[in-house]
Amino acid sequence: MSVIIRAFVVAAAAFFIAGSADASTLKIREYTRLGVSATGGSSVQVAQEPGHDMSPVTFTGTPGTSAAFANDTNLIGIIADAQFCYKVGTGTPVADTTMIYVPAAQMLYIGVSGKDKISAIACP
Repeated sequence: MSVIIRAFVVAAAAFFIAGSADASTLKIREYTRLGVSATGGSSVQVAQEPGHDMSPVTFTGTPGTSAAFANDTNLIGIIADAQFCYKVGTGTPVADTTMIYVPAAQMLYIGVSGKDKISAIACP
């Protein structure tokens, strides 16, 4: 193998190994109520905007945990730039890779209680 090709292979391997350690970001939006139909009648299966964006949570192979949700939050929308596993709970929930996962760039809405937190971890 030529020196140039060998150097390229080593550089490419280093790039992919280094890239796997990069942190991913989980974005969270809190909602206080479900949406209402245009006629003002029954609730519909959507979140009622405006929501409140929380500070994003950074995660890698080590879990990251959000701040507590507001007291009146009962629904959150989450999306991340990488596949992740998550856990919602009181105190300090800790996600691990055996939990349910969400594919990257897929919005998910979860019913929660005020003061809950969410933890996320990179999930294969």
